[in-house]
Amino acid sequence: MTGAEMSSEPTNDIRTAETKLAGSVIHLRITSRREFLDPVHNLAEQLIAQVGFVEDESYWMVTAVREAVTNALLHGNNERPGTFVDIEFELLPDGIRITITDQGEGFDPESLPDPVSREHLMNSSGRGVYLMRQLMDSVTFEFPPEGGTTLHMVKMLKPAGED
Repeated sequence: MTGAEMSSEPTNDIRTAETKLAGSVIHLRITSRREFLDPVHNLAEQLIAQVGFVEDESYWMVTAVREAVTNALLHGNNERPGTFVDIEFELLPDGIRITITDQGEGFDPESLPDPVSREHLMNSSGRGVYLMRQLMDSVTFEFPPEGGTTLHMVKMLKPAGED
């Protein structure tokens, strides 16, 4: 069979799964309640693995997703009843784009204290945005005029043989 031919037989070849899933968009809306963190975590884990990321990289990406959703629930929406967090996973041929939107008042990400500075190093919180930026290839924020915060995170697959 040539590379251009596709078999209808089931396969465990992750590259075939990648081809079939590329272009898929999974949209999830959750109410602003902490008990939805674990189901979001589990879905992120499964989708990130389907794209073809190695286990170690997948672990850290799921950590970034969990931090982002936690921030949206706690800091964006303040767990207010009747508010939602929208999570979108866009599976790309060579990576994943994750978008998380809350209904909060927004914030200035550049004004966040440096969590690794001496005066903040021992704080028990305040590392979420820092971690996202360290773990993903791209992290950007949008603050629409109607309110809320939209976070975009992108991670691309590394070429074979690159660590």
